[in-house]
Amino acid sequence: SCEYEAKETMKKTSNDEGRKDEQHIILFYKYFPLSSDPEILQIYRNALLRICQSLELTGRILLGLSSDAEGINGTLAGWNKANIETFMFAMLGKKKDGGDDGNGNGNGNGNLTMTNNSNGILNQFWKELSEFSYHANVPIPVIDSMHEFKYSCTTDKKELVFPDLTVRMVKELINTGGVLSSIPIDDTSKGYLSPK
Repeated sequence: SCEYEAKETMKKTSNDEGRKDEQHIILFYKYFPLSSDPEILQIYRNALLRICQSLELTGRILLGLSSDAEGINGTLAGWNKANIETFMFAMLGKKKDGGDDGNGNGNGNGNLTMTNNSNGILNQFWKELSEFSYHANVPIPVIDSMHEFKYSCTTDKKELVFPDLTVRMVKELINTGGVLSSIPIDDTSKGYLSPK
């Protein structure tokens, strides 16, 4: 259904195709250091492309080509709510996944019960995030909470709201003509900006 409650763990879902009369949409952004080296940022871009394609999600994700002041901004849609939730959970990072499966098996899924292929998709994505983090020499880029995603659903469209998937590297997430791109991320939470 189009109702959504943000949870840090995923509930059990069937492995159906999703309803073709409901589209599930998420918006998200997070400022964190990435990389100013396009070859290194390409690792993160490829990981995002792979997970979105695996989950049959369409939309747009922007990655700030900066080691200090940018981050990620995205809007994604899909027919299958479980796939949207799997992407959201993936973006929380492996640290949120619990520990064992409740049977003493330390598989790292905790309370997470997924569709048949989600476990492999998540593990591959988290492995690629770790590789990116290592090469960029930055913390693993994660969203802090499910509450940071803005979720909506529509039953008005018979075609996907976004016809394709684009993951692009950009100099600025929000185009200011370069005016704000030189402000270090640590300074964005301190007081007011001067009008210089």
